[in-house]
Amino acid sequence: MTSVREQVSVSYEPTPGISPALARTKLIGGYDTRTFAVAILSLVQDGFLEMKPEQDGSIRLRRKAQAWLPQGSAAQWLLKALVGKDDFALGPKAYVRLLTIRKGHAARLLKENNRVAGNGGMFIMAGLGLVVLMSVFVAAVAVRAPLHLSAWEILLPYWPLLAVAVGGLWFWRMVHMREKNAKLQREANEVERYRRYIEVAQAERLDPRFAADGAYKFHDPDTVYAAAFGVKNAWADPVVHLLESLLPATIEGAGYSKARTDKDRFIR
Repeated sequence: MTSVREQVSVSYEPTPGISPALARTKLIGGYDTRTFAVAILSLVQDGFLEMKPEQDGSIRLRRKAQAWLPQGSAAQWLLKALVGKDDFALGPKAYVRLLTIRKGHAARLLKENNRVAGNGGMFIMAGLGLVVLMSVFVAAVAVRAPLHLSAWEILLPYWPLLAVAVGGLWFWRMVHMREKNAKLQREANEVERYRRYIEVAQAERLDPRFAADGAYKFHDPDTVYAAAFGVKNAWADPVVHLLESLLPATIEGAGYSKARTDKDRFIR
């Protein structure tokens, strides 16, 4: 009889260049508070922050000295926003600041997601280049044309050239968008296969405990991805649950409130 593990298509490594927060964004199709928590946990995992629970229920973040920066512009911005020079406590007293930081990180992470797949920057540059070339061409034709001819009469013979140029640019744009969407889908599929591996093959061992002194300890490289995929573990859950109890589930606004919950997205 085929086991559950044999029936599931899995990937044993995270997709290169896809952080845990970005992986969750691709899976749920948006940004939620767990995404924010996972981004903070990634900074701890990578050695940029250390965390310690306080007696009042908050969790204090302290920056650790590193010679390098986090991977990704969103992570770099988040580190600076959380702990520029001072410690920062995740708790009710920081509610307004947390809302502001979360919205700023969401905007940058969603932009990073589009940039990973390829955005429309090349199309815009090509369009501007076409406008410049056509302007130069029109000016050159107008200078050589007889003075008694109107602009319409001067340019009318050249309309097929303009149509071909604009049509070619539009066709290239459509091909580019198709490739971009295909790449986004491939990345989402790869992340989903890795989620299945975490859920099916590793859920039982992703449960690191607090040390005797109450400090958070991190040992498993997959733990933050597990938190991103909604798999319970004692190392990440205190941060996730604290932020989820403090902040609204999603951010209102275009591009923010499209996220699906774990209950909607995953079939347990």
